[in-house]
Amino acid sequence: MFVSFSSVGYSLEFISTWNTSKSGSSDSLSISLPLESSGNYNFYVDWGDNTNDTITSSSQKEHLYPSEGVYTVKISGTIIGFRFNNNNDRKKIINIEQ
Repeated sequence: MFVSFSSVGYSLEFISTWNTSKSGSSDSLSISLPLESSGNYNFYVDWGDNTNDTITSSSQKEHLYPSEGVYTVKISGTIIGFRFNNNNDRKKIINIEQ
């Protein structure tokens, strides 16, 4: 999936809801974005727990939350290589709002 919001001249966000307690490749306090190792990344992520990061490599894809729960994650910027490929934390993403 290619997502580039900055190149279109206005700010959009990919907004999704995740439930950390569902089964996946990460533990019940974490989510792992499905970033491919060969991808190109330069995006900002608001993790929904009053923390945020700028992601520039696939090694920065996991986030640890203070407690299990449902969190809204907002992403803006460039993502080339975002794919669950029917595994990883695909069961933890429970809704895509935008």
